[in-house]
Amino acid sequence: PIFAAGFLLGSVALHQLTSLPGWGSAALAPLLLLLARPGTAPRLAGAAAAGFLWTLLAADAQQADTLPANLEKRDVEAVVRVVSIPANKGYSLRFDAAVEHAEEKLPRRIRVSLYQAKDGSLPALRPGDVLHATLRLKRPHGHRNPGGFDYERYLFARGISATGYVREHTLSERASERSPQVLRHRLYERLKSLNDNGGISNAGAIIALALGERHLMPQRQKDLLFVSGTGHLFAISGLHVALVFGFVFLTFRALWSGCLLRFTHWPTVRTATAPALLAACGYAWLAGFTIPTQRALIMLGCVVVGVWLRRHVSPANTLPPALAAVIFLDPLSTLSISFWLSFLAVGFIALYFSLNPWPKPRAWFDLQVGLSLALVPAGLWFFGYGALLAPMANLVAVPLVSLLVLPCVLLATLFAALGVETLCLLLAACADFLFDWMWRGGEWLSQEERLQWFHRPPTWSYACAAAGVLAVMLTSRWRLKAAAAALLLPLALSAERNLPDGSFEAAFLDVGQGLSVVVLTRRHALLYDTGPTYRSGFSTAKAVTVPYLFKRGVKRLDALVVSHGDNDHASGVGVVRKYFEVGKRQLIGGGEEREGFEPCRAGEQRWNWDGVYFEIVHPDGGDSFTGNNASCVLRVAAGEGANSRSLLLTADVEKAAEIAMLARRAPLASSVVLVPHHGSFTSSTDRFVSEVSPEIAVVTSGYLNHFGFPKEAVVRKYLDAGARVFNTAETGALLLWFAPGRKIEVRGVHRRDALRYWHLDFKRYSRQPSRDRAARGKYAG
Repeated sequence: PIFAAGFLLGSVALHQLTSLPGWGSAALAPLLLLLARPGTAPRLAGAAAAGFLWTLLAADAQQADTLPANLEKRDVEAVVRVVSIPANKGYSLRFDAAVEHAEEKLPRRIRVSLYQAKDGSLPALRPGDVLHATLRLKRPHGHRNPGGFDYERYLFARGISATGYVREHTLSERASERSPQVLRHRLYERLKSLNDNGGISNAGAIIALALGERHLMPQRQKDLLFVSGTGHLFAISGLHVALVFGFVFLTFRALWSGCLLRFTHWPTVRTATAPALLAACGYAWLAGFTIPTQRALIMLGCVVVGVWLRRHVSPANTLPPALAAVIFLDPLSTLSISFWLSFLAVGFIALYFSLNPWPKPRAWFDLQVGLSLALVPAGLWFFGYGALLAPMANLVAVPLVSLLVLPCVLLATLFAALGVETLCLLLAACADFLFDWMWRGGEWLSQEERLQWFHRPPTWSYACAAAGVLAVMLTSRWRLKAAAAALLLPLALSAERNLPDGSFEAAFLDVGQGLSVVVLTRRHALLYDTGPTYRSGFSTAKAVTVPYLFKRGVKRLDALVVSHGDNDHASGVGVVRKYFEVGKRQLIGGGEEREGFEPCRAGEQRWNWDGVYFEIVHPDGGDSFTGNNASCVLRVAAGEGANSRSLLLTADVEKAAEIAMLARRAPLASSVVLVPHHGSFTSSTDRFVSEVSPEIAVVTSGYLNHFGFPKEAVVRKYLDAGARVFNTAETGALLLWFAPGRKIEVRGVHRRDALRYWHLDFKRYSRQPSRDRAARGKYAG
């Protein structure tokens, strides 16, 4: 336990660094000698040094494998081998590939998409196929926002060092029909055909349980699993692998003791563990040897070794060696959320059984309630969501899936592999029937919105929650348990805004090629645009905007302004309304009509919140603009007169709208401006830049977007006008603070403030204004 704790501590310590230490870390090597000394403190220090150095070796090798910056946006010829089951998105195939040969230095493993041909067809690719391809790649880059998912961390932990797409390809080699990858893909296709040929509506869920491929599950089902806290049942993890191990172990032990023991003197228990471990390995192979199944196999291996060495086997004494073995075999696994959730769950179970020897009345109920209670703080920490209905859902779902659904699915998969279609279809129909009832129950539970807790509590409250969970476990009386559970109440607190009257903050969120801005005053919240939704179904409103609002403690939106109806600005309105109550002030521009919204009208829509002034400055009621030029332009000001500090949100207005605003003398002078239309040539006329005369100009654009935004000539205009220019593709979320008579304060540059060594580091997060007085005078009027 001491070595495992230290090894974990050292690995985690490395992940807090903004850059890898290099050769200087060799100074820690002498600390490894402390492992040979007696005592807790020396061994803990030696193990921590070992964990730090071992993880550093893996992280350094992975970082060295990253795509060189000079190869981005360039065509590169390469020979690649498909190493994952291609996910069919309808319009594209997405898969992981191993680079076997390339003209340039490419990473060993990449993730690419292959889009459909002009006739709408997609190639029938299988794992193991070799392609000669023309690739267009870029370094891993994800949306970087407070409370959001860290996609760059996700890719780094899985050894993926570049993403992109295939421009042209030829199939140069087919995978062997007898290769394990092709056999697994063949099973995938047979189970997938259950939906078309067998009328099995839950074929996607069956494949998720059998093969660990969840991309065929409808989004509605994934959402139900998330809100009910039962998503772990459909990610092949330690529970499923352990169940397979247990089924085979009990079956083989019964056969051995009943029939075969008379022919040999081998011990029954030790003998039964060998086929059980082989069966678990076979199931892990079906799941593609994912990281959770690898961890489960390691833990089961520790159990089997303990049995064969005649050691006492329990979760408490197999957990530490399994933890150390997992980190040793995969040092970057500590970057994975599933690592922490799985070991947290197993650790909780081990602690429970050490305090409550089995069997015990109501043990299943106590364990499920306690485990669900323990996972609430973990869910809030990792996802900003606490599944308060998880205890009820898991009490039914865990035995249903584990004892009924999973055996049906595994037997159906076995018969599919053997080509016995009748039995496969019969068992799949049984699983399909059980799934239908499970979804109905999930929908019934999810209707109670008070049990769906989307929230981001303050950091200190997690320490109170951990103490409360431990206290609940250590006490046996229900009154004492209820009193201990009160320590979880601080999780209900929200982060303080700390905004005085008359000031406001604006957060330009990193939503890629789109727009979403959150404006907060002391007591009110406004959302300006919601970000894009992609063809894959990925919504930045759900992945970025909503988590940020929860992170800032927003419970209700007092105003929702949609600049115009383009996808990259308005597609997340339904998502936002699902999670937040929105006040009566809902405005829309672009000549659009939407239920519940009123059109933006300059000169008629003004309001004051907490001493902060809001005004719609475009379009005017008499304007005949449509589309981009009819975008709703909002000006927000802290204070009035010479001390005022203001923000101008321009969305996608183009030159015609800018000329119209200048002609009617709209109030445009602002401290900060959102560069119109993501920095396109169609906007930012010289007169408009001169009239606004900003201190800071913000561009919201996607990393290496195919439009080439922002255009360098447009950026140069703002620089020459004396503005400091930020681009959310490089800064991540940008947080600015406005107060009367004070300089604009840059309170957050998320990509800089939350930088870790695996993130793409731009070094320079803003471009400084020009020092050329002649150039600046051109725009200073």
